[in-house]
Amino acid sequence: MNQLYEGVLPDGQIHWPSTRIVQCLLQHCAVDPVAWVVLGPVIQSMRADVPEEVPSKYGCKTWRQLLKRSELFEVRTDLDNRTGQGRTWFRPITSDKTESTSQTT
Repeated sequence: MNQLYEGVLPDGQIHWPSTRIVQCLLQHCAVDPVAWVVLGPVIQSMRADVPEEVPSKYGCKTWRQLLKRSELFEVRTDLDNRTGQGRTWFRPITSDKTESTSQTT
């Protein structure tokens, strides 16, 4: 029987739905699972609440890479007109969504 430790199998494969980082991300989407959530404030919250949960723990360089690699979230980016900086938005992929609005950057 395969033993999972925080979503990671002994051979290094990741079972994304079982990871704590994905569970935390999903909690931030729980209020309205079809609404887009801005990633920046979520990262700040997670750094305060669960600082050990970082993308590098799961072999990812960035949060956006983790969202995409998990294949559990739709991801989009845009430009914040006030600051001129890029923003990443995400939401869980659900079976009732009929069209994908995921964009790669």
